[in-house]
Amino acid sequence: MRGRLSIRSRTSIALAALIPLLIAVISAEPLTSIPNPRSRDGTWVTDMPGMLRAETVARLNSTIGDLERTTGTEMAVVVIRSLDGLSVEEAAAKLFDLWGIGKKKQDNGLLLLCAQSEQLEGIHPMQGGILRRKVRTDRRPALGLEARWSFYPKYVIGLLRKTVALGQQAYFLKTVRKRIESDPLAKHYTDVALTPVQDDEFDELELVTHTADAKAAVYQTRKIESRHAAAD
Repeated sequence: MRGRLSIRSRTSIALAALIPLLIAVISAEPLTSIPNPRSRDGTWVTDMPGMLRAETVARLNSTIGDLERTTGTEMAVVVIRSLDGLSVEEAAAKLFDLWGIGKKKQDNGLLLLCAQSEQLEGIHPMQGGILRRKVRTDRRPALGLEARWSFYPKYVIGLLRKTVALGQQAYFLKTVRKRIESDPLAKHYTDVALTPVQDDEFDELELVTHTADAKAAVYQTRKIESRHAAAD
């Protein structure tokens, strides 16, 4: 995998760089320690936290391999624990340049970078929110009570820093939305995720076949619908 990162490639990887997954905060790994799947075993996917199922990884490798053989485009899919303190653009650009994704002088590389979690509050994402309320007297006994002159300035500075970070992300998403809405082909785009689900597809979708409880829920729903249909 050789190549350089052009302006168009930077835009592509920036748009695909952040897929937030609400998983517990885990320590980050340096980007330089993330193995290049092409150098490692000739595949296209690196899943550092092991979030993806084996069949999903195999399907991704097969699809991307077919894409490379038919169009020459090289695509890397990377799942990491954190962006290691970098911005979305910085992390994606650094990894893109480090691996040299795409064939030299052809501008045909694409990076899909997925980060499990990003630390703003240093807590599990499900315990957080847009604003986190902190009370100076809510301390564990072993930690002791923090002085007012220390607690409140740190709280205000932290609140401002997190607000700026959230604002930057909101602005980024807004620009992406505008690009999509202004694209003349946007209204004609479709893929598997946008295709209406047919009744006979429920036996194949992972969402409703992955666990016994999901299968039971589908069975119960169909049972109720059949009763209603018979009553009508």
